[in-house]
Amino acid sequence: MELRAYLVAHYFNRSSELWLARIRDAMQQYICGDAYFDTSGSTSSNTLSLMRQWWSLVRKTRLTDDFIFAPPRRRALVSSVRGARANLVYCHYVNLATRLDSCWRSLRTPLAVHCHGYDVTFDLKNAKGRRRYSDGYLQRVVRLSQYSHMIANSDFTRHRLIEHGIAEDRVTTWYFGVPITRTATRVSTDLVHFLYLGRFVGFKGPIETLRAFALAVSRGLRARLVMAGGGTLFNECRNLAIRLRVDHLVDFPGVVSAAQGAKLFGESHVFTAHTRQDPVTNQCEAFGVAFAEALGAGLPVVTGRHAGPSTFLSHEHNSLLFPPGDIDAHAESLMRIANDSELRSQLSQNAIATAAMRFDPDKQHAILIDLLSRIARAG
Repeated sequence: MELRAYLVAHYFNRSSELWLARIRDAMQQYICGDAYFDTSGSTSSNTLSLMRQWWSLVRKTRLTDDFIFAPPRRRALVSSVRGARANLVYCHYVNLATRLDSCWRSLRTPLAVHCHGYDVTFDLKNAKGRRRYSDGYLQRVVRLSQYSHMIANSDFTRHRLIEHGIAEDRVTTWYFGVPITRTATRVSTDLVHFLYLGRFVGFKGPIETLRAFALAVSRGLRARLVMAGGGTLFNECRNLAIRLRVDHLVDFPGVVSAAQGAKLFGESHVFTAHTRQDPVTNQCEAFGVAFAEALGAGLPVVTGRHAGPSTFLSHEHNSLLFPPGDIDAHAESLMRIANDSELRSQLSQNAIATAAMRFDPDKQHAILIDLLSRIARAG
């Protein structure tokens, strides 16, 4: 039986979700239809026209989720999946899948739900400290798992699901594939170039990264730092760089395209962030696509030993890891790797080897298609 997967997700064109575009491209011949619940208004050729109309109205009126997920839209989704003759629904994000529970029960089509981290952070809060999910959210996720198969984006996410009552045989870990270079050559320069690439949000530690860099500079570090991306802490970081008097050494290009991101990886020597659990939102890095991409580009990583990235980063093998929250240790790690070219070279070679073993895109996409095909056959 050939796989005919119907793809459902929130978005498909966000710069922070490049991984989804890669999955779509790899699965192109197996996707028979798709629907995106995209509040930005972007659509694809297969996005449900009814959904486009409703999202347009929602954007203008800021209506509630009860309106967004009203019966007409649910019926449209069910009709589209049936019309596409799908033998599998492949839904990204558990919180979206739970909102469409009645659709899956009506369809009775095999369902795979891809979990990405924030959607299984059951104590997640917003920036004001208010709970993101209702009291019954965990129970709905457990019920969903009883008639679907969950795909975790890391072993960290898988363990979190199991800890919260999801049966082990209902969860499979699958790691994203990333581009992999076969050389670790970098342009010779007097300054080591550090790269932070990702959203400017608390659990990724952009403020802590900037403070650690400034501290290292005050101790004699000769380096530059590029902080690429956007988010709620972007302006705060730009202002902080001025206050710390390192703004002449730090570039803030903003949100970058995939091509621009690849160029930044190629121009940098070390990838750094300050992975931690956000004390306000409780969110943490469930996987860390940028960390995997850094390894694939031959960049050693300097970051906190925490959550998803710690499942594939190994201290003094492909990275230098420090206790989350320890800015002094972060600064010392930056100085150590900047001042030791032999260490940098060895970690770089090991980074590529790790990426080739765990994140080879052709291999990983073949594994995903095989996994989805088995879920479809199991019924």
